[in-house]
Amino acid sequence: MAAKTEPSISELVGKVISDAQRLAMAQLALAKDEIGKAGSRIGAGAALAIAALSLISLATVFLLIALAYGLVQLGLQIWLGFLIVALLLILGAVITGLIARKKILEVRAGTMTTIDELSKTASALGATDPESPGI
Repeated sequence: MAAKTEPSISELVGKVISDAQRLAMAQLALAKDEIGKAGSRIGAGAALAIAALSLISLATVFLLIALAYGLVQLGLQIWLGFLIVALLLILGAVITGLIARKKILEVRAGTMTTIDELSKTASALGATDPESPGI
């Protein structure tokens, strides 16, 4: 009978590393394929969303003109009806802008917290640069 030799530890470690690399490459290829397919679907959806937004924008313009003429029918002069509609639009833009500013500042504050935590982690690990390859 021939003696069966066991593989050495270094051979086993090498095989594990090789298998892990192949697994990582296969997962990366799968992710690229899935993202590519999802990207084309997202592109088609985005194009349809842009078309819908264009149509709703045109409808909004017509509704605003109708509102201005409705104010004229209530007895206001034409210029005053359109001025009131314009002021309502400006008021809406200001309110929306303030809400957007608040949301952006909230995101910025959250990002700063993340950066601070990353710096603390890097200093705890002994790295001087958070982007150094040691992390």
